[in-house]
Amino acid sequence: MKRSGLIVGITAVLTVAVIAWFWTPTPMAKPIATIAKPTAPGAKPRPILAAAPRSAAGLKLDPARNVFPDSFPPAERQKFAWARVTREVQEMNEMDHERFAAALRSWVDVPANKAVLEKIQQLNKDFPTFAPDVQEAQLALAEALYEEGMRTLRLMYAETPAGLPAAK
Repeated sequence: MKRSGLIVGITAVLTVAVIAWFWTPTPMAKPIATIAKPTAPGAKPRPILAAAPRSAAGLKLDPARNVFPDSFPPAERQKFAWARVTREVQEMNEMDHERFAAALRSWVDVPANKAVLEKIQQLNKDFPTFAPDVQEAQLALAEALYEEGMRTLRLMYAETPAGLPAAK
């Protein structure tokens, strides 16, 4: 009988603790102050956040910059396009290294592909030195060259049989 009284007592204390925990009010987060942003004369000012939102990773939003890819400068968009090509090449290489190596060797042996590769290398080397308006004009050429090169490399990769012996 003493043992059941101890269990009832512990259960009662735990029940009171759980109820007290759920009934305590949670502290409210402090609202971020807003300030009036000046607008056209006679128009109602729009409120904007006085401080940038915070994140656990310490990231801060830049209100002057849009997050859409088209809003980035041409040099950054070219880097994104080249990174996409590099990522796809790495994925093909990781899937089947021997097959990719054979496809790449046969791709480079084609004179038209070699010319595309040389244009890509030259464009990647010269792109940072171009003025922003020239970069904008050259971006379409860069993306077309990347896509043409990757299209033909994908075809070579698809036509290359899997399970080739390792190259020496």
